[in-house]
This record gives sequence, structure tokens and C-alpha cells, in this order.
Amino acid sequence: MSKDTVIIVDPFSTGALIAPELKKINIKCYAVLSNPSIPGRIKDSYTGDGFTDGCLYSADEIKNIISPDTVLAVIPGAETGVYCAEALSFAYNVERNDYLTTDWRRKKSDMQKRLYETGLRSISSKLISQSEDRIDDLNSTSGYVIKPDSSCLTDGVVFVKNKKEAIEWISKINWNKKNIMGVKNGFYLVQEKLEGEEFVVDLVVGHKGIKVCALCRYKKGLHNGSLFVYESLDVLDINDQSYASIIEYAKKASCALGVEFGLAHIEIMNTANGPTMIELGARLHGGIAPLLFEECYSPGLLKSSIELLINEFDITPSILIKKARIVFLVNENESFSIPDAHGLENKLNDIHGVNHIKLFIKNNENIPLTTDLSNCPGIVSIVADTDIELDFLEREVRSIFQNNEV
Repeated sequence: MSKDTVIIVDPFSTGALIAPELKKINIKCYAVLSNPSIPGRIKDSYTGDGFTDGCLYSADEIKNIISPDTVLAVIPGAETGVYCAEALSFAYNVERNDYLTTDWRRKKSDMQKRLYETGLRSISSKLISQSEDRIDDLNSTSGYVIKPDSSCLTDGVVFVKNKKEAIEWISKINWNKKNIMGVKNGFYLVQEKLEGEEFVVDLVVGHKGIKVCALCRYKKGLHNGSLFVYESLDVLDINDQSYASIIEYAKKASCALGVEFGLAHIEIMNTANGPTMIELGARLHGGIAPLLFEECYSPGLLKSSIELLINEFDITPSILIKKARIVFLVNENESFSIPDAHGLENKLNDIHGVNHIKLFIKNNENIPLTTDLSNCPGIVSIVADTDIELDFLEREVRSIFQNNEV
């Protein structure tokens, strides 16, 4: 019996991009929901496009439906699906990461502990809970970052200037509050705040080795009292030797965290002491990035991911063929709304160089102040020949959004 089936766990966000591509080459795809408590607004984003029957199965149901003899791979489509995907990979006996070490690839505290144990640069951290919330032994002169240990996006991430502010913030944590994925944050990680430029490296990993598919640099800024507001993401040349130390560190970190098969995007701060990992996501890069990477790299991240799944994998690094940037829209107006979101999208599409648009707003709905990625009003990718042109396009995109020129 031929292997012609891929199972995608929690096929939300960019996980939804994989099935349509596999369908083009006659690979069957089935969808699994890792946890019934995932909020309806997340589950409702599942369209079934490219999947064989459009159903969302539980892990137990899929094992009764799909024969192990037919499965090529099991992969997570979102952060929430990592545990389930790795356990199912073991059950189906396909190429996989070790499900006994999944914490290394999902829990931020275990990531940092593992880096430290393997001799790689890591962030000074302290894991706290409702019953153990003291941070007396964690000292930082640059401030502190506090984040849920198993969060998604930048949900629940805060920055405080000193230990006094950190202790005060910790004392006010609502331990019963659920995060955007419908799960209680039972643990928080308190970390030294790193200083430097932030990068993200996208890898595809198989038995042949590690392929570097994309390299980007984030720009974040202070907006509405938050230091974690994404402003832009510049796509960079993987083969530029000035980034060699960042890429080499990313490869070592992925190995240390047990990435043996599948996808990984690694957020790295390039500090004065060298590259230091912030966190790893063991799945396809989120947002519109994979679509943009198909335009500006050869081969793109999505194509390389498909090649891994069908065992046509080449570890040669992707080549940059176009300059590109993702612009994160930012709202700093408390009483701001868009009367015609579709009209705004059309206006942005009329700009020569705009590549993809994803708006998270509704007509006449009050748009919240942007404080992190979870309440970003929209993202727009742009492509140009020079950095100067990208700067011009970014200003034009922001002007149209902020002035509501629709």
C-alpha cells in the first residue's frame, strides 16, 4: 500500500496553506483537532480547503480511520497542535521528533533550560506559578520580560523596568484567566530582557540535514505603552555572510531542542554577547510570511516544506530573489474605526508593490489600541527592488490605513 496521506493537527493560521498544495500533487490530507477547548473563533477559521473530507477529527478518531501503512507524515498546523502531532507521529511510526521531549519545543522554560544544558547562549529565566512566584534570585539591569510559559503569538507578554515592578505585576496575575487559545496559563516565565536586533530563521529539517529557507529581521516599537508592538519584518539574504553567526546558532539551537523532522522558526536576539534564542516554534511560520517567501525566495518555505513531506528534500539554502517586507498596521487612536474594510483592502491592493493583505477588522467596529500581535489590525506585505522603495511603500500603506482613505 502506497503512502499518500498527511495528517495536519490544528490546521489553523498558516497550517491551512499546506493541504491545498499537497492536493495538487495527489496527496490526501486529513485534519485533526488537538483539543476540543480551542475557542470557536479559532476552530471556525478552518475551511477544509484541500482536505480529503473537510472533517475535524479527534486524535482517537483519526487512528481508527487512517491506516499507518498510508501515512507519510503528521505535522502541526499551529502551536497548539505540537504535542498532539508528535504523539500521533509516534503512533503512526513516521519520521518525527521524539514525543518524549516535546516540552523542549513548546514550553519556553524548557527551551531555555535545554539551551543552557547544551552550552548554548540562553536567557536568564525563572518559572513561576500561583504557589511559587518568588523571583529573588533573578537579577537583571535591563528590565524583565514576563510571558506565559506556553503562550501563542505575543499574548500575555509584558515588559517591566525593574524587579519591584515585576513583583507587583506578578502579584496581580489572574491565574484563572484563559489565553487566546482557551487554555489557562498555569505557569509564567520571568526573564532578563535582551537588548539587540531581533531576527527569525526558518528551517526545514529532515534526515538529510537542515535547510535554511528564510531569514528576517523584526522591527518593534513602543506604542500605546507596549514595547512589543511589531512594526515590520524585513526579508534578508540567507547567503549574506554578515548573518552567518545567527544562522549557525539557529541550526545548533534546533538540534539542541530535538528538531529532527519538520519545520521550525526560531526567534533570535543578536546581542552584544552574540545570538541568543528567544523561543522556537515547531511549525510553519505564521501570518502571511510563507506566502511572501514564495515570492522572494527560491525555493520558498512552503515549497520546501512540501518537498520534505514527499521525500524530495534538498538542504541547499534558499536564494533571495526579491526584496520584501511585512508591514504590521498599528492603531494609536482610541476612537478609530474603518467604515468599509473591503474598500480599504481594495485601496491597498491598488498600490504597486503590495503583495498580500490580511485585515483583522470589521466595518465600523472600534479598533483596539495595538499593544501586541494578538490585536494587530492587519498585515500587508510589500515587494520592491530597493530598501528606499520599501520605505516609500510602507509610508503609503500606513497613510492609507491611518487616514482612512477609502
